[in-house]
Amino acid sequence: MTQPSTRRRPQGPAGSTRRSAGFTLIELMIAVAIIGILASIAYPSYQNYVQNARRADAQSILMEIAGIAERCYTSNYSYDKCSAAEDRADSETKQSDFYSFDYDPDGSVFEVTADPRGAQSGDKCGKLSVDASGSYGALKASCW
Repeated sequence: MTQPSTRRRPQGPAGSTRRSAGFTLIELMIAVAIIGILASIAYPSYQNYVQNARRADAQSILMEIAGIAERCYTSNYSYDKCSAAEDRADSETKQSDFYSFDYDPDGSVFEVTADPRGAQSGDKCGKLSVDASGSYGALKASCW
């Protein structure tokens, strides 16, 4: 015959036995609530950073197209004959889900614009632009 085990269960307050495995439902619900609160604070901030990054990409592309237009002007003395800038704007519009780019030449001046679309359409800066004089445009001055 085998001897009964002499091992004792841990004792809780007032001599009651307690189980030490797992979490209670209340503890789990508190953890889920804390994660939910943190996520509701962090997600809008994350969205703002994502929009800022997309805007910075669009600004970079605008500056690149403006540079192409300036190189054409030094060769042709006109912005009208710059198919490379138009091609670049069209190419970027096809590749981007967030901005549509437009190159608008008019003799000795031009304007390159980026209109937000898709997930970027709610951007506070709206339409971005650069012209031949080097002026930047947006709904808010702080966007450039």
